[in-house]
Amino acid sequence: MKKLLVFTLLCIAFFCGNAQNNDYYNRMQHVFGNIDKTKVTTGYLKEFGIRFNEVENYNGVLSTNNLVDKTQWQSLYSSLYTMRVGTVAQNMIVPNTVFNNLKN
Repeated sequence: MKKLLVFTLLCIAFFCGNAQNNDYYNRMQHVFGNIDKTKVTTGYLKEFGIRFNEVENYNGVLSTNNLVDKTQWQSLYSSLYTMRVGTVAQNMIVPNTVFNNLKN
């Protein structure tokens, strides 16, 4: 059931119209507009993006709370993609392209 819910949320997030995505992006740009993005050395700001799951659980320490299956990996990748700021992580591939390539 949890996998179905996560998958549904992913579908809704990525199949919404571009206008909605641009509205969210424009609002986040306004909110975080005064931040010096060069100081975000990782290229990711979790408050900037949409968190499809608890990204904090995936800290490199293996536990029962952070086991990753395909659905979890897709939601993590999608979350990271929306958290990109500045130029460090801008070359990240669009999630749908990555997911389609994995199918093949």
